[in-house]
Amino acid sequence: VLTFTFLGLSTVGMIVLLLIPAAVFWVPVPSHVHAAAMLGSENETVVRAASPGFLERAVVEEGQVVAAGDVLVELSNDAGQEEVARAAAALRASEIRRDALRVRDAARAVKEEVEAPAYEAAVAKSRTKLAELQVRASQTGRIIQCLRDSDLGTYLVEGSPVAAIASGRWQVRSILTEEQIVRSTARVGDTAEFRAAAMPSQTVEGR
Repeated sequence: VLTFTFLGLSTVGMIVLLLIPAAVFWVPVPSHVHAAAMLGSENETVVRAASPGFLERAVVEEGQVVAAGDVLVELSNDAGQEEVARAAAALRASEIRRDALRVRDAARAVKEEVEAPAYEAAVAKSRTKLAELQVRASQTGRIIQCLRDSDLGTYLVEGSPVAAIASGRWQVRSILTEEQIVRSTARVGDTAEFRAAAMPSQTVEGR
């Protein structure tokens, strides 16, 4: 009996000793992870030039609120205007030939009439390209970046950025490494702190 009791006490003692470090291991300890991040709006869109041209006028300024369809900048392109004139002249010539041929050559008149939609499409396309020289906002929001009056005369190729528009709530975007994710054990609803590089003494809390 004495031997059994002794062994039993020893076994209990060993279990307790083993559980202590295990319990310490599983106790949740607050962990702080520091990572670089960028502050921005929920929705940010870059508006680009759809047609090439020289910057003629900068209509908006940074911080200004715009609605979808508002003009942001105006470009100029003499080649675009000449293209519209050529397409319109070709369409008019086709119409004159068609009307003249109806009297003396009905077959050729029909051919001219069949080709007329192609001339009309060329006119519509050239006018659309010319209208694109007025670059418009694609969404409602606040201008966070745009071309300025100091950029007047700059030649913009197709796809050149003209302005950036932001809307929605403020968001902080950060990329964490696998190690940082494990250390942070971040869950939805947890509090996060953000400090801007320009104002490191001020802390903004978020979730």
